Amino acid sequence: MHLPPATWFDPDRAAPLAHQQLIGRLARQNVVLLGETHTRFDIHRWQLAVATALHAHRPIAIGFEMFQ
Repeated sequence: MHLPPATWFDPDRAAPLAHQQLIGRLARQNVVLLGETHTRFDIHRWQLAVATALHAHRPIAIGFEMFQ
């Protein structure tokens, strides 16, 4: 299956997932891990967009592995 960039995918249903539906599900979780590649600015912007959307649902705490 080929998906366009920036498409959320639900592996349980093997189908694309709407952004707001996924953010609503993630906002109910205690921990959300957003993986990344250090040199990819577009991924950093994606992380910011997801964190902003989650924060719109409830306060969040963010951890960064790159700081000592």
